[in-house]
Amino acid sequence: MDNDKYKKYAGNFSLEHLQEYTGHLAQLERRSSYDDFERSSQYCVQALKEAGFSQVERIAHPADGKSCCWDCIMPQAWNLTGRSTLQIVEGDVSEESRMLADSDVTPLHALIWSAPTPPEGITCELVDYDSLDAAKSDCHGKWVFFTGADGSSINTKVYHQLAEAGAAGLLVTGFSASEYCPSDLFWTNGQGRTGWYHSEGDRRMPCFAISPARGRQLLRELASGTIIVHAQMQSKIYDGEIFTITAVIPGESEEEYALLAHIYEPFEADDAIGFAIACDFGRQLLARKIKPKKTLRVIFSMELYGMAAFLNNPKYRNKIIGAMNLDVFTTRSAPELRCRFTPAAIASCLDWHWYDWVKKALPTTTIVPEYATLSDDTFCGDPHFGIPANWLYTESGIFHHNTGAFFTPDWPKLKERLPVLYMGLEEILMEELPDYSTRAAEDFRWAAELISSSNSLTCYEKNVRLQTEYCRALQRLKSQKQFGQATFSPQKLNASRDKVVAGFVSLSPGKLSEVEKMADSIVVGNCQYGFPFSLAHIPWKERRNVSLPRALWALFDGKRTLLTAIRIFDAEAALPLLVDKKAAPKFDLASTRTSDEQIERIINELRYVAQYGYCSLTTTRRP
Repeated sequence: MDNDKYKKYAGNFSLEHLQEYTGHLAQLERRSSYDDFERSSQYCVQALKEAGFSQVERIAHPADGKSCCWDCIMPQAWNLTGRSTLQIVEGDVSEESRMLADSDVTPLHALIWSAPTPPEGITCELVDYDSLDAAKSDCHGKWVFFTGADGSSINTKVYHQLAEAGAAGLLVTGFSASEYCPSDLFWTNGQGRTGWYHSEGDRRMPCFAISPARGRQLLRELASGTIIVHAQMQSKIYDGEIFTITAVIPGESEEEYALLAHIYEPFEADDAIGFAIACDFGRQLLARKIKPKKTLRVIFSMELYGMAAFLNNPKYRNKIIGAMNLDVFTTRSAPELRCRFTPAAIASCLDWHWYDWVKKALPTTTIVPEYATLSDDTFCGDPHFGIPANWLYTESGIFHHNTGAFFTPDWPKLKERLPVLYMGLEEILMEELPDYSTRAAEDFRWAAELISSSNSLTCYEKNVRLQTEYCRALQRLKSQKQFGQATFSPQKLNASRDKVVAGFVSLSPGKLSEVEKMADSIVVGNCQYGFPFSLAHIPWKERRNVSLPRALWALFDGKRTLLTAIRIFDAEAALPLLVDKKAAPKFDLASTRTSDEQIERIINELRYVAQYGYCSLTTTRRP
């Protein structure tokens, strides 16, 4: 690591400046209201201009429950318009315990996208979700208390089963982190019937959240007798707008490297800190009067939905050759950093850059490799988008969306790590990456040895995985031409491949199960709508949740069979085992194999979405 450069970044780094950016945005968005989002988007514009960015734009997207990009239906706008409360009016409860939720005390007591109650409110019985019948038909006209004690959430089935059955409203808590955060709230925003959020036609309920400590007390009170509550939710659901804010620091080339940070969530760690990091890095770059070779672009928008709407425009998408997702960077919930890689089909040498860079520059920090799930804002790494995206973050686990201290930025670690991140970003923009020819050959040789020597992989699986790892190394090597290497030299890699092939000559698929044979006779193509998510192209009454991995969907190119795509996906899932050279020999590579039962489910899901044009299924025969 260049110690002089590190000292310059560390010397210019202002933790107070970062905290100001982070705190101001989080404060603006603390009510989760779209009228506040209007103000927070304007603050982002102001902050970028003050930092010195160019071409600052604020782009509006319809928030109407209908508009759709890449099968993400943008939810309607929502405002918390006044004090919203839920209180016990009848029941054996102490006077000080009667107020269950009050948005004036804590805005997140009132959940985003809650339907309003009548002006006079609703008075009804409060019942425990676990006491309802299997069909939940006895919840009609009652307020339901849902704890998720079995690990489930209100997302999708629970919420909409209650809404369709006529529940008056919903009260939620989360017990997963109650041992550590008994008095804090678990914020719930994923209430969509399909996708994350509501779309046109979905029924809405007023929803409140309470702490797990109050939730456990409430369960005891419910067990002692009938409880009547009065609820008043002052909210508004309407057709409005949500905004993407973007800007650049121009480089010598029009090719862009993008920093992605979602906004519009009420947490400093998720993701006001990502906005602050992007702004502060640009500020430092300009303060040092550096003219980068690559153009830096920053993009702030609604997670997944807003990013999809923005990247749907080829004017922006086609210039971006790589990206870093800055979501949940360095929280107090975990000491290690996780490094999300790019998929083999559009693998980038920046996988090597970020993994090696952190290991070298932060030797006391554990870095955990991860395969490309294409989740959150790394979805642009799908070959249909074509933007390889990495993600450095800390796993928040049970503390995700919790208002406690564990889901907040770890400021001391940020002070240590951010100069290192900034240096790594500068090397990308200045095209100062090394030649990875030797690294490509070594990585492939290591992976090939593990794959070839496996006693649990079939011959077919070994072939697919070897080809996948060769493709990954080759694509990474090709991509380095975009970041400073004038030539592309695969000779060392090809020599490693030839040596492996010489010792592993069988290309026959071996014995396949009947389910595998079925998958091997199907080719999936024409994925024109993108990954089936909100299911915008399916009539509302015919929609149901679809369980398909994004990283598998990205492999459907109309050429390879479904079985091949599945076995490539299995190879992707095994990538962390191949990267960690100390731990890899201890693991069974077949542990990532998709089972026959799972393959059958995938086939059924594909047949369902194919009826509505999400993909085509053609029958083929292996020669």
